[in-house]
Amino acid sequence: MYAMVDGNNFYSCERVFRPDLPNRPVIILSNDGCAIARSNEDKVLGVRMGHPWHEIRQMEKEASLQGAETGVPGGLQN
Repeated sequence: MYAMVDGNNFYSCERVFRPDLPNRPVIILSNDGCAIARSNEDKVLGVRMGHPWHEIRQMEKEASLQGAETGVPGGLQN
């Protein structure tokens, strides 16, 4: 059996394991460095889907952006 899931807000997986992240911008980047998941806080800052990291990197200090762990967090993969 196969299932297709169209997920929304994958940044929230990071927030499960990082309680310091609620109400802070969280961006998930693709392997080529483009935003593929953005929190609502990022959208307010003007981060677009597919936005290259080199164009939004200056927001890192302004918005207290932090890198997320790569891959699926262990507790969420099953």
